[in-house]
Amino acid sequence: MFKPSWIALTLASGVLGIALMALQLTSAPSARAQGPAPIYLPHIGVNCPKLLIQDPGFEAGTPNASWAVSSTLSSAIIDSTSTIPSPNPTNTGLWKAWLGGNDSVSESIWQTITVPANTTSLQVSFWRRVTTQEPNPLINDSLAVLLRNTSGVPLEAALYTLFDGDAGSTWVQHTVSAIGNYAGQTIHLAFLAQTDTTDATNFFIDDVMVFAGCAP
Repeated sequence: MFKPSWIALTLASGVLGIALMALQLTSAPSARAQGPAPIYLPHIGVNCPKLLIQDPGFEAGTPNASWAVSSTLSSAIIDSTSTIPSPNPTNTGLWKAWLGGNDSVSESIWQTITVPANTTSLQVSFWRRVTTQEPNPLINDSLAVLLRNTSGVPLEAALYTLFDGDAGSTWVQHTVSAIGNYAGQTIHLAFLAQTDTTDATNFFIDDVMVFAGCAP
């Protein structure tokens, strides 16, 4: 007769149960002996894709252990002001990153991420909203989304650049892919805002995610 044996595999990233039934043949002593039938395991990628960002919505507030900030005006950047921008100050939650908002300012927020050694691609996703005082909004003020090394040097051209001309009344999501291969490296994902001398622009960022696509 046939007797099922069940095997459960537990992976470190969580519990992933894979039930495998091995069919075992038993017979009378006079029957011809048969070897075990082969069992083929499916090809499984563990933690693929993998989310690399901590505190994607800035909900830990400030000071923040996951995000570092820099401002020529010493602004907090991670912000919970409930009336700015109106009517929806965040995409989700209570906190967002607020860069710019003043004339002649340079501000940035970044997170250090370690890219797994088996990574084959990086994808960055974020939500943004832009408001401006520019009378003729176009490319007067900017915010660049960058991948940098730990010394702050860009590793490739900006993944995405926003301008005062992108101002609008709603939150918008962008998803972009890195060109380079940063497998096994420690890098920064950074948002860098720069404004000119008049008519400031506000750049609001929320719900940032970085996914590592990986070889199984």
